[in-house]
Amino acid sequence: IALYNASKMAVIGFIKAFATDFGKRGVTVNGVAPGGIKSDMFTQNAWHYIPGGTPEWPAEKIESLMASHCPLGRCAVPEDVARVVA
Repeated sequence: IALYNASKMAVIGFIKAFATDFGKRGVTVNGVAPGGIKSDMFTQNAWHYIPGGTPEWPAEKIESLMASHCPLGRCAVPEDVARVVA
């Protein structure tokens, strides 16, 4: 999880640096950094973010707990992100 989070923050820094450098030339730089997206990786690792969570918890329990913290009341799915960047 630490390496994943570090790489995500590196991408955000990279986007900000590019925007600063190229914005002077009229070039816009955009990035997409979604939170948890319902996927195999999410289901396998989300328990790390739940106090008392264990890898033995069923996927449904993890999804339900994570969804309770999402404004939509559900976990985002890849199609949610795809619609934004397409």
